[in-house]
Amino acid sequence: MKAGRRKMPEGLPDFTQVDNLTLDTFILNLKMRYESEQIYSYIGESLIAVNPYEEMKIFGDDVIETYKGSELFQNAPHPFSIADAAYQLVTKTRDDHCIVATGESGSGKECSNAVSIDFLSLKFFDKFYNTGESICPMVQFGTKHSQTLK
Repeated sequence: MKAGRRKMPEGLPDFTQVDNLTLDTFILNLKMRYESEQIYSYIGESLIAVNPYEEMKIFGDDVIETYKGSELFQNAPHPFSIADAAYQLVTKTRDDHCIVATGESGSGKECSNAVSIDFLSLKFFDKFYNTGESICPMVQFGTKHSQTLK
């Protein structure tokens, strides 16, 4: 967001809440969210991102803690929310799940993927390393041997 940009109302976080959704109302809501520095929005359970092309302070440890263990729509739209929902599904069902990122070049996929992977890494580290459980035998093997080398 450029300095001096006037703040607008932040729009609706989930496009399924927009009455009479048309291309014009979609663009207006997206613009309102972007101009109020809300770069993430939902369309149901899908997350859309608008790359601000600048660093934003929305990925810190305090933000991670906000999203850990929360319901999908409990907090503002964010890659951490999608990552945590996937994590909860994996741990609950023990089935494989994936997160799909798609979009134009420069749209924010790489950043969203990177912070999602960081978030998931922290979640799995907390669960498996701190409890002694293992994601797979090789991780357990590596953990046991690295502890004996300390």
